[in-house]
Amino acid sequence: MSPYRQGFPRVVAGLIGLTALTMGPGSTRALASPHAGIAFAEREPTDSPTVRLTLEQLKAKLSTAGAEGPDLSKVNLSGLDLSGIDFKRANLTGAWFSNSKLVGANLFTCDLTDANLSGADLSKANLDATVLRRANLQKANLQGASLFSTIIESADLSGANLSGTRIIGYLRGAKLPSANLRNSNAGADPGNQSMGVMRASFVKPKMTMSAIHAARERLTFAMKSPASIAANGSSAGV
Repeated sequence: MSPYRQGFPRVVAGLIGLTALTMGPGSTRALASPHAGIAFAEREPTDSPTVRLTLEQLKAKLSTAGAEGPDLSKVNLSGLDLSGIDFKRANLTGAWFSNSKLVGANLFTCDLTDANLSGADLSKANLDATVLRRANLQKANLQGASLFSTIIESADLSGANLSGTRIIGYLRGAKLPSANLRNSNAGADPGNQSMGVMRASFVKPKMTMSAIHAARERLTFAMKSPASIAANGSSAGV
């Protein structure tokens, strides 16, 4: 038997010995069998959450928070039922809430810059004065939520449910293709006329034509430049 054939079974056995393990969102590591003689280092993406909290741990941190709010940046709260939780002006930059339940949660003035809220249920949540800059809200449910004086700049709301939502905020560069804006109220707020007529500012948003038609009767656009309409894969000015 040739030396090549003699060594081939060992190579195959070594390859079979490799085991892939998943270690959180987007991170993987491979473990080799002792026979393989190969080691793989664990890899963690730079944008992955650094701390996984349980509901009890979260409540404990919130209960001891000072006036400035707790620092919960880059925490992983994905999949938890956080309905009705008061986040007490927390710093939630880079936090993960994917598929979490945040029904009626109080996120007033929280900083959710670069947060992942994809698939989260934020129905009837208080997002007034919240910062959602570059946040991932793909397919999130914001039905009946309040976004007054909210910064939604460059946020991704693709496929999000915004039906019945009050939006009086800044949506420059926001992505809204396939978003449901039916019965959304993004016009002037009659309760704040002493402050001047307040509107949602859609500066260069990306919206499907169907989303605009569904919300046309209730939306007041305060555009500083033409909007980019993503219809049939092309862009057109409004």
